[in-house]
Amino acid sequence: MKTSLTCIPAHFDCNVIDQYGNEYDLSLLAKYSNGNWEVADNRPNYSHLRYHINFCRPLNKVVDYKCPGGSSGACQTNVLQNESVGRDLGSQMNEPIVNNKGTVVLRYTDGSYCHNGQFKRSTTVNLFCSGEQEDLKFIGETPECEYIFSLATPVACPVQSSFGNACTVKDPFFGYIFDLNPLKSKNNNYNVTVGDYNFYFNVCDKLNGFENACINSSACQTKPKEPSFSKSLGLPNDRLIYRNGLITLEYKSGTGTCHGKYNRSTRITFTCHHALEDKDGPYFVSEAEDCTYLFEWPTVHACPPFDVIECSAIGDNGAYYDLSKLSLPNDNYYVKHPMYEKNFVINVCRSVVHTPDSVCPYTSASCLTDVSNHPVDEPVNLGRVSQGPYIDNGKLKINYTSGDPCDVEGTETARFMQTVIEFICDRKSIDSKPEFVGRDGCTYYFDWHTVYACESESIKTTGDCTAEDPLTGYLFNLSSLRNRGLFKYQKGNHQYYVSVCGNNDSSPCGADSGMCQEELIGAKRHWSGGKPNNHLVYNDGIIFLNYSDGDPCHNGRFTRNTLIEFHCGNGVGEPKFLYESHDCTYYFSWKTELACQTLLHCAIKNGSQYYDLTSIAGTFHLAASSILNDNASYFISVCNSLQKLPEVSCPPGAGICKVQKDGFAESLGSVEYPPFVDFMGHATAIYTNGSTCLKNSNFQNRARIIFVCDSEAGVGEPVLLTEDDECYFIFEWRTSIVCPEKPTSDTKFTSCNYTDSSKGIYFNLLPLQKAGTKPYYEVTDRNSSYLLNVCATLENSNLANCKDAGVCKTEGNNVNNYGIAASQKITYDGRRFRLTFFDGDDCPSGFKGKLTSEVLFVCNPLAGVGEPIVHKKYTCMTVFLWETSLSCQKMQDQCAFDIDGNHYDFNLLSSLSHNWNTSDSKNTTYYINLCRGIQQTMDTFGCSPTAAVCMVDLNGFHLSLGMVETMKVKLFNATDLLLTFESGDSRACSTVSSDKKLKPVTRLFMRCGSKLGHPRIFSGPDDKCFYDFVWESSLACADLA
Repeated sequence: MKTSLTCIPAHFDCNVIDQYGNEYDLSLLAKYSNGNWEVADNRPNYSHLRYHINFCRPLNKVVDYKCPGGSSGACQTNVLQNESVGRDLGSQMNEPIVNNKGTVVLRYTDGSYCHNGQFKRSTTVNLFCSGEQEDLKFIGETPECEYIFSLATPVACPVQSSFGNACTVKDPFFGYIFDLNPLKSKNNNYNVTVGDYNFYFNVCDKLNGFENACINSSACQTKPKEPSFSKSLGLPNDRLIYRNGLITLEYKSGTGTCHGKYNRSTRITFTCHHALEDKDGPYFVSEAEDCTYLFEWPTVHACPPFDVIECSAIGDNGAYYDLSKLSLPNDNYYVKHPMYEKNFVINVCRSVVHTPDSVCPYTSASCLTDVSNHPVDEPVNLGRVSQGPYIDNGKLKINYTSGDPCDVEGTETARFMQTVIEFICDRKSIDSKPEFVGRDGCTYYFDWHTVYACESESIKTTGDCTAEDPLTGYLFNLSSLRNRGLFKYQKGNHQYYVSVCGNNDSSPCGADSGMCQEELIGAKRHWSGGKPNNHLVYNDGIIFLNYSDGDPCHNGRFTRNTLIEFHCGNGVGEPKFLYESHDCTYYFSWKTELACQTLLHCAIKNGSQYYDLTSIAGTFHLAASSILNDNASYFISVCNSLQKLPEVSCPPGAGICKVQKDGFAESLGSVEYPPFVDFMGHATAIYTNGSTCLKNSNFQNRARIIFVCDSEAGVGEPVLLTEDDECYFIFEWRTSIVCPEKPTSDTKFTSCNYTDSSKGIYFNLLPLQKAGTKPYYEVTDRNSSYLLNVCATLENSNLANCKDAGVCKTEGNNVNNYGIAASQKITYDGRRFRLTFFDGDDCPSGFKGKLTSEVLFVCNPLAGVGEPIVHKKYTCMTVFLWETSLSCQKMQDQCAFDIDGNHYDFNLLSSLSHNWNTSDSKNTTYYINLCRGIQQTMDTFGCSPTAAVCMVDLNGFHLSLGMVETMKVKLFNATDLLLTFESGDSRACSTVSSDKKLKPVTRLFMRCGSKLGHPRIFSGPDDKCFYDFVWESSLACADLA
């Protein structure tokens, strides 16, 4: 019998070139683990059917359902018959084709029989070019049992490729020739160690000094424990490939019989890094199923020409500002344009880094790129690096000039695009990005809230061998050096004994010496260089210990002191004696990994989507474990090292810490790379160089977090999935943070609300409308005044030219329309909402365009409705700032708690669509939500979205009784779980106190019951302004954690 089950699973070449020479690479759609592509049947009578598809390779085996094995690439299963083997919908027998409309078509044929053997099932998948990765969609089934699917994906867009020679390749878009010959080694080889294996490389040439199976190869794999083991990973090749912003070099025809049928090969992807030369070499990415070894090599030689300038400024008061930590040598900042499918690509004090997501003109430090499904606009240079940061009227700014022509070049009015960024001090914004303010003529304006725009605070010392960078809050911890005893360093006729943050009895000078100097020849005298202490100090970027009050010197004129400066380096390091000053101060320099401050750009770029992870990077997260009988606790930090944990002592620098019940703690890896999208399309964070593996001392602990989009999860929580014998830990984190944005807005007369249900973001402008004889806001600014309305016109202002306007400016007898109400549009950039009014009066003489205005809504939980103020004024645009609690958004935390060995899960009580409510004897209504803010309904429009409890009285006043972010949970009387919410509206206390500083506190007593239950108020407010509620619920009954 003929069946695909006996076929050997194949790996298909998924590169295809159409009739116009456009190349398509579909290999990124292939799944090697984590299941297959899946979609449900959308026909009314077939909703129980599920379809499973893989691209370029057979289906993966999955525990939850059964598909035919062999070469089958598509199958159909029935959720009502989980134990049954699904139907084979065909195997991919041929390469993809591209039709005349640019659609990439994959065919799967020779599936199982249907209609009594009349036809064989088959599958067709139409791939459409898209700037965003969408889900697989089921289209339908033909009478001949052909199943039709569609998938919109960036992978189906043509790839710009160029093939070079002699280790050079030309950028087909800008014409620059990349030359990797400087990486070619004449005498040595590059070496990468991965577990038990060593990998050796040369670039565009054969290896040096190999005589085994790797002779005449360009890449080789060896195993130090088995000297006879050597595998060629490919023969020499100097033809570079430039594809979509990346340079690759492939070595093929290596040692065969890998998995019984493949020849080993190597693919090295060279990426642009402004600060790396050639000494670092590549790092290992993965091994593909067809025995292709994938490596990535960051190097300056993969960069086109770029500019870098000094990145600091001195204020009028002598304050020093250093923006160099915002300057990214291997990445950029991406800002979505609020109106169009375009991205701003920006760097600081340097040109934009050349990447697949930022193919900008080479010298641009700011550029605008088209990220629509079918890009038609070329990247626009919005300015190049010309001068460093400067102070302008007390504000820290940088200006990028000489961009692309703004008007017709060569005319008297010719100007060029430029960018102005204003840096604003915000001590909470350690990892942030610029925010687009608007365009005025040829200038694009941005604000950037960052800690690096703040003046340095006073020096702090904690006295426990730790020091904190006051700007970033990063905690340096050198306490592990204290446990390593004395460090010795010899120079000339002297030996130096140094201890860190403590004394040591074995010092020749005794236990009360932090540094001891001993003669090696002669009388062998010794002198104490200072008494030890644990006061580690951070000052102006330098960490140091200062030991004072040592032995006298120079006939008692001075006492010996020691100053040890710690600098970032590899490993533990050791002290090096530099010199002794005239006043007997000994200076040491110590390079150690413990002095490295890892500040990574905590965001992920995936096509046109930009996922900002900073909201989960500021604290630690406790991961659950799916491994049976795993009693350990897992503490996780994203994008930086774990800071001090209560009652837990983790290894310094750990990004993930595993703590056993007996308190033993080990590092599962440090944060050394920013999060990224891996070659399988997963948002990923990796942790490397952890503690020694307890299962196999040849390995070090390492970990990976896979972020999975789940629009209902809120922030979500990490879960440990697996741990292998080489101590590789895999975590999954289901969260809405990595879900693509799917905003919707009101399309009636005006855009009055913004909704993104995938992220739980809502903002309604209607509560901002004013009533009365003047139903608009008046905003004064020096000699002028602005009238502003939302969701309505200024018709009642009786001003000429303002009947249809949303914003008008009056100055003396002059009245100008700054945007009509019907044009208003609301957008969200992840931090603030923006309301834009278009099509006002003409700009002043000499400037093109129309007057526009923007309102930036900024969250302030205590501001209430708030009022607008003038923020910035430009030639053709005015920007207003409006602080209001109505724009506050609270990303939901996972609504589950482990307390005293018991587990409580309240996720069912946390709603995205409604609120729980109860009333008192005065018919005052109280609205409650758990772990999320109050949801905006017709009854709660006046409630703050970040309020957990909102009171609405008979007069329609909406008052917050506590905010979500203040929620605390504890066990009360061993029976109830007490949830408290603070920082409510002080007006809710007016009936019990005249003290306007007194704010309400809500106490919610969760009590075990037999049903889901409902909250009820039983007292309040009392003299302390406590509002007390009781909720009897089955979810408040404890489960064992």
